[in-house]
Amino acid sequence: MALKLRTAGSNWTGILIQLDKSDDLLEKSNYDELNRWHQKHFGCIPTYKVHDEGNGWYLCEITYNVPGNPTANSLKADGKTRGSAREEAANKVVNLLMYYGLWKNLSEAHIEPDLENSINQLQELYQKKYLDEKPEYEYKDGGNEWLVTCRADVFYGYGKASTKVMAKKNAAYMLLCKMIKK
Repeated sequence: MALKLRTAGSNWTGILIQLDKSDDLLEKSNYDELNRWHQKHFGCIPTYKVHDEGNGWYLCEITYNVPGNPTANSLKADGKTRGSAREEAANKVVNLLMYYGLWKNLSEAHIEPDLENSINQLQELYQKKYLDEKPEYEYKDGGNEWLVTCRADVFYGYGKASTKVMAKKNAAYMLLCKMIKK
């Protein structure tokens, strides 16, 4: 729902936007996350070259660096808009970096995922600045079982159990395993 606003005695007119969830406006994209990660590690953001393919699609070629490799890498992705092509290219790079364990360098954290301590381990990673965002949990009562989603940075974990605490531990453990993938 959008409403036009006008302040008294002013020519300024604005639009009020009502969001279903307050997080919709604040949600980070992989494009933003990759740019921030790349800037932190290499002092610059990746290079995005977007071309109109002429058939209603845009092609984005992204050039990026990875830790331990002095040679620049590139890949291509397409989308219906310039922005969606860039976002899709960033998604592919983030997934690739996560797959090879390069997104987060957690080797010096000396944490081996442990189901029983997984919630505390995630909190420890946040406090030691291995995570930029504090882990967040969403709970859903499924009747005989609890469903929990855990999110930290670009990582997600899901847990299901008969108790809320065990479902939370399962979600945190899954997230840790994805982060520390060897």
